[in-house]
Amino acid sequence: GALTFKGGQGKGTGAGGDIIFQTANAAGSTAHSLNALATALTISDDLSSTFQGEVYIHDGSNNIFYLDPGLVRFYMYDDADVANYMYLQVLANGVTKLKTIDGGGTAADFYIDADGDIYLDAIGEGVYFEDNGVTRMLFNLDATPSIDITGDFTVDGSGDIALSAAGKDITMDDGAGSTKFTFNLETAPILNVTGAFSIDGSSTIT
Repeated sequence: GALTFKGGQGKGTGAGGDIIFQTANAAGSTAHSLNALATALTISDDLSSTFQGEVYIHDGSNNIFYLDPGLVRFYMYDDADVANYMYLQVLANGVTKLKTIDGGGTAADFYIDADGDIYLDAIGEGVYFEDNGVTRMLFNLDATPSIDITGDFTVDGSGDIALSAAGKDITMDDGAGSTKFTFNLETAPILNVTGAFSIDGSSTIT
């Protein structure tokens, strides 16, 4: 039959008693006295549960969920191979890390599949994209947004690529802040060039 554990019952506004589970860990040396008890779990009258150490959830074969209070990490393991897992961790100043691990390679991909929109809101005004810890792309999200690229940058579209400038100017500079091309998109568009300008075609230019 059922086995029920009950805490003490209060009356009216009086609080009921907690249910407290305690264990006695082995001491560091032999002794004749009983080892001290320590609380492992408290179930309170408000239905909250407080664990005093690490927490594991087992599926019968392996630990699948693990809460590590020391590192402030939550682990989730692949039930077929516990060498593959992910963890969520909170560090100093609220820095939060989500990491995936493939124990036998580098196939621990990470997907975000939203049944709606996805928003990235960075109060620090920077969104970084890195390759194994090296920043390759930085989206600066201040009042005049920009994209900073480390290395060459290619835009490869399977269809058309459109540039739409409501301010009617598209400029290209030499990376040192000196503008070399200005495409003026007035009713009669103009291309302004700073310095010598050559068009070198391997075939007909029309």
